[in-house]
Amino acid sequence: MQDIRICIVEDESIEAYDIKRILSREGYEVLGIYSSGEQFLSSAQSLLADIVLMDIRLAGKLNGIETAQKFHQIRNIPVIFLTAYSDDQTLNDFYKSNPHGYLIKPVDSRELIASIQIANIQHKTNLDIERSERKYRNLFQNSMSANFIIDKELKIIDCNNAFVEFSGFSDSNELVGQSLLDFFQEDDLFDQDKLYSSISKKALVETDFVSKSGDIKKILLTLSSDSDLDDPSSQVRGIFLDISDRYVLQQQLKQSQKMEALGRLAGGIAHDFNNILTVILGYTILIPDKMERKISIDNDIDGIRNAADKAAALTKQLLALSRNQIMRQENIKISEIVRGMEKMLLRIVPENKILEISVDENDLNVYVDKSQIEMVILNLVINSSDAILDGGLITVKSYLLHLDEARETLFDLIEPGDYSVLSVRDNGSGIPKDILGKIFDPFFTTKTPDKGTGLGLSTVDGIVKQSGGHIEILTENGKGTEFRIYFKQSEVRRITQRKIKTSCDLRIFQNRKILIVEDDSGMRALMKNIFEEVGASVSLAMNPGEAILLIEEKHNNYDIIISDIVMPLMSGHQLIKRIRKFKKSQKAVFISGYSVNDQFVNETLKNIPVVFKPFHPDELLHAVSAELTANMKKENIKNNY
Repeated sequence: MQDIRICIVEDESIEAYDIKRILSREGYEVLGIYSSGEQFLSSAQSLLADIVLMDIRLAGKLNGIETAQKFHQIRNIPVIFLTAYSDDQTLNDFYKSNPHGYLIKPVDSRELIASIQIANIQHKTNLDIERSERKYRNLFQNSMSANFIIDKELKIIDCNNAFVEFSGFSDSNELVGQSLLDFFQEDDLFDQDKLYSSISKKALVETDFVSKSGDIKKILLTLSSDSDLDDPSSQVRGIFLDISDRYVLQQQLKQSQKMEALGRLAGGIAHDFNNILTVILGYTILIPDKMERKISIDNDIDGIRNAADKAAALTKQLLALSRNQIMRQENIKISEIVRGMEKMLLRIVPENKILEISVDENDLNVYVDKSQIEMVILNLVINSSDAILDGGLITVKSYLLHLDEARETLFDLIEPGDYSVLSVRDNGSGIPKDILGKIFDPFFTTKTPDKGTGLGLSTVDGIVKQSGGHIEILTENGKGTEFRIYFKQSEVRRITQRKIKTSCDLRIFQNRKILIVEDDSGMRALMKNIFEEVGASVSLAMNPGEAILLIEEKHNNYDIIISDIVMPLMSGHQLIKRIRKFKKSQKAVFISGYSVNDQFVNETLKNIPVVFKPFHPDELLHAVSAELTANMKKENIKNNY
């Protein structure tokens, strides 16, 4: 039994009852049939329907489009139009009525059911979005903090009740259009350039706020923006609190502090991004000239590819802090990772402090995500740099260590065995014993706000645990601190599991029908090109809805579906699960730029391979080839016996 109630507005009784018959057969509840718009609207207020099916041409004075427009002023219920006409004028009028779809008569039963299901999903999603927006608005409006939004010219666009009360006005409309600068005495501090600077630094500003009556109050202010401030339409969000309310301030600014840590990391690798962009730009300028002169551009293309690989690695370093990174483990030596970061580390450590790097080139292979371990090293070196004075020493080492027996640390128990050890040591003041047990707590810090947010060591702890490693801390008051990270030797069997092949039998793709479901147009175009180059026939869908139309309504059969996981309205997992309800053997490969959460992995989908972005074309070809030939290999084995 479908839990969807439907009303039919159709003046052709035969057609109306035919539609009712189809819906009843599929388990839908039809609440009523109306022949005119006037008749339907008379009962609209008390209508319990979830979906309305409405003919465009009806009996009475109102047509279906006019009826739908009046109906939407009363009720928020999806309307799907039924029409025998698809001329431009009809379609133009149709779009004015906020429809959830339309069907051309005579209505196909499968198309009708699919449209109802899609409209119902879209409507529920829209309601969720509206609830979310109301929730955000309530949080903004009813917060104890004074919240406001200003434009690029510092004019107030919106503010909440607390801001209105704090400023001494009676209504927020009185404040809209006023300059934020009118409320501050310190004009030299709050000129436009300095205010923009405070936004980019995510700074906390302590200043005096002048209310409408002239009362002066001490506040602590923070400003932030998600968009480029050079954009004329950019907006800035602001929060301020009474400076005495320290506890509330701390809670309000946790996210802002996290962004400070990200900003510090980004500053450390900005130089590398500039180098990468220079390389890519340079080669793209050189290539057209070489092509005109018929000079090989292979080296130029390799240069662009290598630069793109470096950019992908740097992006993963940024994602690691937010724990949004994808685990891309490989067999690698810690010494290789340290050597690869040497130039970056030298830029991170100020010139008035000393950095020494010593690695054992013969250390063990460990099975880790290189970019995550780079993040561990980066955070530990920054932490050590902040802990030492001018002339202080930081030592980064990697070496082999064999433990004959288990070693118990403050945070962990390290089992006996062979380990590759990463050590970061400084000769600072050491960590007091009374806070040693708290240093991995998120947002715990003893540093001043301009130097730390308490997220660096928390990130280190999370990555090391995720990588199967262990942390040991040796610290002595007045002599310094050493962080030792232990990584077990990788198992040889994993090498073959993670290795990406560079070639495959491309004949497998000849005349294969492939459906690509991806909401990014650039990705769709790239994958279409990849598979058409090897002889496949490719269809494209920009969302799961289009994919469902291609498969369920147009009855297309595809050898394999390649789908992104995270998309609007419906995920790739939900799409494949739905398709496999009526085509159990449908082959599929997922692609994703996000980590795969456990909640997505169930019995239906657990065997579907995932290719993570950014990927090499050969990596995608291999994943699809392996999936296409999986059953073929099983059949060959059966035939041989």
